[in-house]
Amino acid sequence: MNKKKLVLILLPHKFKNHYLYRFNVNEFISEKNINVEIHQLIDFINPKFKKAFQRNDNHKNLKIFKTYKTWKWRMKNLKKKYGKEIIIINTIQNISLISFKINFFIKKNEYKTLDYLYKFSLANTPYKKHNLKELLKIFFFNQKKIYNFFKIKFFLYLGELFNLYPDYSIKTGQFPNINKNKNTKIIYGNSDDFNVFLSQKKNNINIKKFKKFGLFLEAPTPLFDGDTFITKDDPEIFGDRKKWIERLNIFFNFLEKDLKILIKIAPHPKVFHKNRFPDYYFGREIVKFNLNDIARHSKLFISRSSTAMGYAVIHNKPSLFLTTNKIIQGPKYKYQKIISSEFGTKPINIDLNINSFQLHKALKINKRKYEKYKQQYLTSRLDKKNNFHLIKGLFKNL
Repeated sequence: MNKKKLVLILLPHKFKNHYLYRFNVNEFISEKNINVEIHQLIDFINPKFKKAFQRNDNHKNLKIFKTYKTWKWRMKNLKKKYGKEIIIINTIQNISLISFKINFFIKKNEYKTLDYLYKFSLANTPYKKHNLKELLKIFFFNQKKIYNFFKIKFFLYLGELFNLYPDYSIKTGQFPNINKNKNTKIIYGNSDDFNVFLSQKKNNINIKKFKKFGLFLEAPTPLFDGDTFITKDDPEIFGDRKKWIERLNIFFNFLEKDLKILIKIAPHPKVFHKNRFPDYYFGREIVKFNLNDIARHSKLFISRSSTAMGYAVIHNKPSLFLTTNKIIQGPKYKYQKIISSEFGTKPINIDLNINSFQLHKALKINKRKYEKYKQQYLTSRLDKKNNFHLIKGLFKNL
């Protein structure tokens, strides 16, 4: 029997470089008695979703599986090699037949699994409720979304029925436990971004070369394909591509002039930009650094509704949430209002012009809200221990 241990990361979509930091891959690799494998399963879980990922990131520990059969064969070989000394970081939820089969196989063969508990998750999203008008619109014009909703609910229920719960759950905030079995051991840990922040070593960014800047946390849509492959939403649910970038440019021009800073674009992990200064952002720079490295130097953070806005809280910087007339008229605005209120602010409608007084009022930080957000969304710990040390310690109990 191999004396080494294995950390196995299961991904239902394409591998992205920032997962190396999110899951502390390099820290695990540096351990003499721990091996790491990353399994990319998108080709047989949801091959159509590959279109949403423009980048083809790679890593020496990444293994890509085209079929369920070949993946299962690999899993059985790993069981023979490592025995019980395997911890699976499982990001595959029971939302389809094939994902259910994967998790059933894992449970049946008694692999030890770990997942993450977030305040907002697929199984716990209060902002997904629709009013009667929205429901009628979906019923008549988007039956795929109705089918997708009931399919997800069915397989989530099926997972509960077959007791497909993880052995461990890292709780990422101080909120009540949800949707977990009493046999699941709760580990008080950190959210993805806060874990990366805690794990960060000194970076070599020479900030003296930069002018003052703010970061726009890019979302793929409506410029590029996003999660509409999964959600079955109307591709234009966030509005027209041309109008969005035009209004965005007008707003950024206003910010740059009023605050005397530059607005730079923090690229979304799914998106590949061929040009560092693309025309669709009117020549604004796409930053080449990892978000965690560059975030500490940003003067403010701007987003539509990205969870990466947690960096504004981490570094105590102003946060601006942007919306439009189109978004306000649709179901996504509910989430924008909820998440922006957690920061103590409201979404700014960039279809309307705001003045300097309104901007500076929006830039004021609500310290009480920021601290509450940190506790509920970023970490459930009072010390600075990252998730790597928490997961590493689990091998002692296998």
